[in-house]
Amino acid sequence: MSELTIQEMRTYCEAVIHAARTGQVKFKLTIEEPSETDIQADILQALGRQDRVLVDRKGQKVWVLDGLYKRPGGVFWRANCGGGMANGRVIRGNPNGTADILGVINGRPVAIEVKTRTGKQSDIQRSWQTSWEAAGGIYIVARSVQEVVEWFKEAT
Repeated sequence: MSELTIQEMRTYCEAVIHAARTGQVKFKLTIEEPSETDIQADILQALGRQDRVLVDRKGQKVWVLDGLYKRPGGVFWRANCGGGMANGRVIRGNPNGTADILGVINGRPVAIEVKTRTGKQSDIQRSWQTSWEAAGGIYIVARSVQEVVEWFKEAT
């Protein structure tokens, strides 16, 4: 297959548009929504950067990311729920309902629950939110990185 020139591409696009307008061909345009995991990753990157730390792993010095997203006045981390087994030991994460991202900003605890555009909190997440706020924490349900960035600007 050879490369198309700009004029050939323009001609092709015009033909496709004409076919769609005259009903000769039908299109269904779908835009993929970002997943909660994608939104979480973007939010953590926007909240700060991770430091590299030199650690000793069985006699070998290696650099690892410390897992904390830091910026002036704040530190945040991903809060995993559930548990499992590792090296024959039971590993327990945070309680069910815990927000996706936890942190501290200017001495105040912050919890960020990440949802897609249409996502809804579960009953246990709402219960966790109520307890968190009753203890003085700030709780945010974020559907985009922009919401968190705007909130952070106002909070600092």
